[in-house]
Amino acid sequence: MADTMPNVITLPYGKAPIFHFQAPSWRKLLKLMARLSGTHVEPTVDALNDAKHVLKLRTVIQFVKVCQDM
Repeated sequence: MADTMPNVITLPYGKAPIFHFQAPSWRKLLKLMARLSGTHVEPTVDALNDAKHVLKLRTVIQFVKVCQDM
């Protein structure tokens, strides 16, 4: 990840894509999560107004095989 991550990641409510974490291994995933320790995920203001129930964040953790031919 070349760019710096924002301190707040806001997600809309409704038909939004799933929030994905992607890494080649558990070790790399834990390093990524450690780098994101100052970042938090929260719903947008519109999402808070539209939702009539407690909002839950659905995440997908995906492990990918890195191509070694490069």
